[in-house]
Amino acid sequence: MLKKGQSIQFIVKKYVELLGGNISFISKQGEGSTFTVILPLM
Repeated sequence: MLKKGQSIQFIVKKYVELLGGNISFISKQGEGSTFTVILPLM
């Protein structure tokens, strides 16, 4: 089961992959997370 906050990450990851893109993130406890989304030009 997904923890609170993981469900939106899962949905975004699947949507980005559906569009042919890539997503990565760096997370530091107590500092937050940085997400990088790369999508192809259409």
